[in-house]
Amino acid sequence: MKITNQTESILTVKDGNIFGNALGGILFFAVGILIILSTSTSTNSLVVWLIGITFVLSGFAIIFLGYSISIDFDKVGGQIIYTKKRIIGNKSENYQIANVARIEVRRGYRTQSNNSSRNGFSTSRQIPTAQSFVVFKDGSELSIDNMGDSSVSIFSIGLNTNTESSQSMKIATFLGVLFQDGNTNNTGPGLNINLGPGGTIQL
Repeated sequence: MKITNQTESILTVKDGNIFGNALGGILFFAVGILIILSTSTSTNSLVVWLIGITFVLSGFAIIFLGYSISIDFDKVGGQIIYTKKRIIGNKSENYQIANVARIEVRRGYRTQSNNSSRNGFSTSRQIPTAQSFVVFKDGSELSIDNMGDSSVSIFSIGLNTNTESSQSMKIATFLGVLFQDGNTNNTGPGLNINLGPGGTIQL
């Protein structure tokens, strides 16, 4: 999430890159076509063909289902204008600023696995995350990232969690509503080592 514009009356937030999604989808599609074309020289042609089809379908999904989000907080009009942009078209929804109760940051941890290991050991690390929401007075939430459609959420991983929190605070200050920054009950950060049948230890 990034605040791209702020005046006395309007604050604009953007998340995602539709052109980056399209480029990634094109790359997946191209790789899939190359894999399919190579099936004539492969001994396991059916398996290779299925892999190629998977890449092609993934490319189409990324291109046509990927989206970016733009949100305008308009204090003059008293509205939150939420726009979801896709390659095939845009969709806009309006919400009332008067119905906003608070901006809330929820913190947690996400497990990041390391598949490259020696002597049969695999490792995983807990990466800090921060996700922020515009919470309305009726309890509903509005998402502004690409993680879901039901709740405004600003999602970050790792060292950017403090940046996300400060940007969320700016939104709350701009709207004149409460700002809440809390922690989840998830396991704290550390290094998990998977010992296989022997179990897992956390450092």
